[in-house]
Amino acid sequence: KDDQKNILDDDDKKQKNTGVLLYSWGAGYHGQLGLSSNMRKKCVMIPQQVEINDSVIQVDCGGFHTACVSESGVMYTWGDGSNGQLGNLHPKHNMLPTPSIVDYFVTNKIMITQVACGQYHTACVSTIGALYTWGSGKYGQHGHGSRLSERYPKLVTLPTSQQQEDSKEDSNNNKKPKRYQSGKFIQVSCGDRHTAT
Repeated sequence: KDDQKNILDDDDKKQKNTGVLLYSWGAGYHGQLGLSSNMRKKCVMIPQQVEINDSVIQVDCGGFHTACVSESGVMYTWGDGSNGQLGNLHPKHNMLPTPSIVDYFVTNKIMITQVACGQYHTACVSTIGALYTWGSGKYGQHGHGSRLSERYPKLVTLPTSQQQEDSKEDSNNNKKPKRYQSGKFIQVSCGDRHTAT
């Protein structure tokens, strides 16, 4: 009876997962398929299961990297990270061939609901509607007001509705400081070199 109960408990646990397994195929020479090193090939023509110990609810592919969000709100990235687009690599490393947790979010207890990948940048939305971006900033695509690259996730802030007032000079010809706020985002999308939300 105890063995039968354990089997039933395992079946119940399996049924509670609403996410799905993740499969990938196609070009994999930059590790973007997330397959083990013995499966990393230039071309995989039959879908192969990507090993992640969590149910996947959303996935997105960039130029040479991939990211996914698990049912538990954990974000994984893999593939080419030469521009920081994986969000979890030390600068001396340029690639992760298998899924790796983006530690920044786990360390800061931030759960992710959606991710998007551009050619060399990544963006995601948290459960509270915060937007984070990182990777190449060559075209300003991560929205941090510069063209610098970011190797780790960084919060995107928006100018307040008073931006025009803030940019005016006061009576002493001094510009007023700009005010910024964190937006409440629902979804983000990345193009090759741009981002929209």
